[in-house]
Amino acid sequence: MNESENSNIRIRKNANSEIRDDEINKQNGYNHDSKEDLKIRFSIFDILRILIGLVVLNIIVSYLITSSLTWGYKGKYLDISYYKFLMSYPFVKHTLTIEELSEYNGSNVNLPIYLSLNGTIYDVSANRGLYAIGGSYNLLTGKDATRAFVTGCLNKRDEYTYDLRNLDPQVVEKSIKNWVKYFDKSSRYWKFGKVIYEEVKGDPPTDCLNPMKYPFH
Repeated sequence: MNESENSNIRIRKNANSEIRDDEINKQNGYNHDSKEDLKIRFSIFDILRILIGLVVLNIIVSYLITSSLTWGYKGKYLDISYYKFLMSYPFVKHTLTIEELSEYNGSNVNLPIYLSLNGTIYDVSANRGLYAIGGSYNLLTGKDATRAFVTGCLNKRDEYTYDLRNLDPQVVEKSIKNWVKYFDKSSRYWKFGKVIYEEVKGDPPTDCLNPMKYPFH
């Protein structure tokens, strides 16, 4: 038997051996692909287990240091209502006329409560105690009452308007800036949209002699 024939015999034996090994592996439920899949699944499970462990450790350390499970954080990202607000956001109209805005004044428990400041609408439904009917700040809702925010004149009905005529421009700018910052950073009030102003007509409100200081904010 020459060397070529011996080589062919060895190749056939190796091939037959591999076929038998594959058949045995298949009978036992093993194959190369399943082993790779098992490695991948194990790696993902391992990562998830580590992440869960880190979260649990973070919660424990937070509670030991701050007596809070969230390091003292009480913002909107822990508020279920905020996520409901986000889920409904794409399906509602976000640019309202003055008339449309007036419907969201807290008189209908099935509707959110909106107020507008310098043309920006905020959802203040999370604090119905202050903004619903009978609340201390209910007159600010369902309208753009920027002037009242600037003057602090809450006991004068004609101040609840966006008419800023006869006010000091520097005072107006500073006050609006502070209030916008307050609402934008609040964990309870969420920016909703914009209001379409109507043309201001008639005389501007008279001077406010006894402004208030928003005691409940």
